[in-house]
Amino acid sequence: MDKEDWQFYVIPDLITWANPREYGKSTEIEHYNSFDEAKERFEELLSEAYNSETVLDDYGQPAARLTLGVEKSAAAFDILHVRGGENVLVEDFTRDETYSADSSLLAAIRKTAAEIGFDKVNSYPILENGKRGMPAFVPFDKWATEHPQYNLSGEVAKTVPFYDKPLEYARESGEIGEWRESMRETERCATAIAKLVAENHDGFHLATEKIIEGAVREFGTERVTTALASTIQNKDWDGRFSQKNREWANGITVTKDTLERININAHSALLDGVVKDYREFLIALEKNLAEKQGLSNNNTERSAENLNGGTIMADHNTTFEVSSMLKIDDGGKTKALANIVINGEIAVNNVKVMEGKNGLNVVMPSKLVGNEYVDTAHTTTTEAYTQLKDAVMTNYDKLIASGENTLKNDLGFDKNKPAVSEIKATLHPVEHETVKASGSVKIDDCFVINDVKVIKPKDADKPEFVSMPSYANAKGGYTEVSLPITTAMHDKIDNVVIEGAYKHLEKVEYKGVKYNELGDKNAGEITGTSKLNNKFAETLMKELDKAGVTYQARVGSKSGTVISVNIADKPKLDEIQKSLVKALNPEKEEKRQSAPSQEKKPPKRGKH
Repeated sequence: MDKEDWQFYVIPDLITWANPREYGKSTEIEHYNSFDEAKERFEELLSEAYNSETVLDDYGQPAARLTLGVEKSAAAFDILHVRGGENVLVEDFTRDETYSADSSLLAAIRKTAAEIGFDKVNSYPILENGKRGMPAFVPFDKWATEHPQYNLSGEVAKTVPFYDKPLEYARESGEIGEWRESMRETERCATAIAKLVAENHDGFHLATEKIIEGAVREFGTERVTTALASTIQNKDWDGRFSQKNREWANGITVTKDTLERININAHSALLDGVVKDYREFLIALEKNLAEKQGLSNNNTERSAENLNGGTIMADHNTTFEVSSMLKIDDGGKTKALANIVINGEIAVNNVKVMEGKNGLNVVMPSKLVGNEYVDTAHTTTTEAYTQLKDAVMTNYDKLIASGENTLKNDLGFDKNKPAVSEIKATLHPVEHETVKASGSVKIDDCFVINDVKVIKPKDADKPEFVSMPSYANAKGGYTEVSLPITTAMHDKIDNVVIEGAYKHLEKVEYKGVKYNELGDKNAGEITGTSKLNNKFAETLMKELDKAGVTYQARVGSKSGTVISVNIADKPKLDEIQKSLVKALNPEKEEKRQSAPSQEKKPPKRGKH
C-alpha cells in the first residue's frame, strides 16, 4: 500500500484512553491497514454496554467512547465517535483547508457514512466574531445538506416511506410528519423524472429504459407510479396521452392533495412514451416475480396494472381463505361482500366484489376520511394481492354458479390453535382521555390493518387494551372490520401492540414558556442546547429559573432534553451549563487539572 494512503485506527474507549489515571485503566489505539479491517473491529466493539452510557463531557453532552479515525504521516483525525449509543461525525477535518479538500480523506468518510452510518454531527458553530461557539449535535442529514462541498449526503440518503393516505387522515391520526416527508419525496421524484426525460431525449430518440431505470432505482415503483398517474389525471384535457395510458392512470388511487401538488413538468408526448414503456416494465416485473413464486401469467397480468408497485411476500406461508360470502343484488356496483381469514387466525370482514371500468374487482374495507376513502385493511405486496383476489373471485364464481344468496366454507376453525402469523406493530401517541395510541398491525410483512388503537379505560385499575378497527352497524352497535379469531392470536396481538410498541413509545412533555415566546425562529432569534441527559437538564432548568433566563424545554423520555432560549440569553445558558458540569463533577475536574496533558495521540505501536 502507498505510504501516503490514509489508514485507519480504532480506539475502543476514548474516555479511558484520554483519562487513564481517572479511570484506572488505559485503552490502546489499534491500527489497521484497511477500512474493512477497522470496520470489522468497530462493529465488534459497538455492542459493548459502555457505548450506550451517558457519562457527560464538559459541555453536558454524552462523552465520546468507541472511536474510528484516519491517519497519514503526522496527521490523524477522529471521524466517528459513539456518544450515548449514537454515531456522531467529528468535523475536525473541516478546520484545515488542505485536508477538507483531500479527496481520499473525504472518500474514507463517505465510505464510513455509507457502510457504518452517522446519526448526528458534533458541530461547533462559527460566531460573528469568527470564533467557534459551544458544540451542539445536529442531524447528520441536515449537516450534510448544508455542507454540500463534502458530498456526504448522496451516498447515505435514507429511504422515505411512501405514505398513501390523504392529508385529512394524516391530521386525524397524528401522522402529519410522515405525510409531509413523503409528499416532499414524491415532489422530488416528479422533478427527477422531468430531468431524466430532458437528459435522455436527443431530439429524435427517447431512451425510456434509462428514464424508468433511473427513477425506479432512486424512488421505487410506488412513488414513480403515483407521480406518473397524478400527472395524467391532472391533464384530462390533454389528447397527447393514449387511451390505454389514461385508463391505467385512472385506475391508480391518487389522493386529492397529491393531485394538487404532483405534476411532472415534461412534454406530454414524451411522457406518454415513458408511461407506455413503464406499464410494460411493471408487467414484466410482476411476471418475473410470478415465475419465482409459481404464479400464473394470467393472474399476474390481471393485477399488475392496478398496483402501485410492491414486492413479493417474505419467507411466510401466508394463506387467504374465504369463510363466507353474501351476494348483493340491488343494482349497484357492489356485487358481493366476503369475509376472509388470514392464516386461520385473523378475520377481515366486508371485502367487496365490485363492478369497475375493467370488470369485476376486489375492494378492501375502507372508511371515509374527509372527501377520500381510505383502506382500513389492505395487502402490501403483489403476491398477497394476487392470492387474496384469486381466493375471493374463485368463491364469487362458486356463489353465482350455485344460484344461492350466500356461500359458507368450513375452514376447520380451531380456536385453540397456536399462533403462526408474524405480527409487527407501529404506533404513534395520541392525546385523548381514553385513546392513548393509534397505528397499524402488519401480518407476515404482506398485509396491514390500520386504525388499531390502544385504549386506557377511565377506571385507573383496569389495564390498557387493543381496539381493532370497527364501523357502526344498522343495529346501533359496532362491527369489527378485522379481529383475531383464536385465543393465541388475540394474546399475541395484545402483547406486540401493548408490551412491544405502546410501552416503548417516546413520552414527550414541554416545560417553560411557549416556543414562539422566545423569538422569531426564521429570523435566527432562537437557539438551544444539544440533547441533554434528563436529570442533568432538570438541574440546569432550576439554575436557569434562579437566573431569570426564559426558556422552553422539550423533555423526551428516551431522546433526552433540548433547552431552547432567545439568542441573547445563549451566553448565560452556556455559562450556567458549563459551571454546572464542573460543580457536578468536582473530582473529575480536579484530576484533569492535575494530570499531565494528553492531547496528542501516542505514536503507533505497530500494525494490528
